[in-house]
Amino acid sequence: MPDLATLDARIWGLTAGARETMRCLFLHGPTWDGNLPSEQGRDELILAGYARRWAHWNWLTDEGIACAITRLCLNEEKASRQRPREPHP
Repeated sequence: MPDLATLDARIWGLTAGARETMRCLFLHGPTWDGNLPSEQGRDELILAGYARRWAHWNWLTDEGIACAITRLCLNEEKASRQRPREPHP
């Protein structure tokens, strides 16, 4: 895994579409092309080494997952979405 300064420079150099696509892939896992927020953002993530694509499916690489957790703190959002909800009275 690269050092945090290298990750910072690479992630903040990405467009908002790429960061939103990273968020989508982190929260939902492997995602079909048609369900991505941005195909251009996906291409940017692939060029940066944060995502891969095969047969119209897209997913984050190990480096992309590490970046999503350490730089974008998406693990906190994912954990909050997975908590059981309180039943309505």
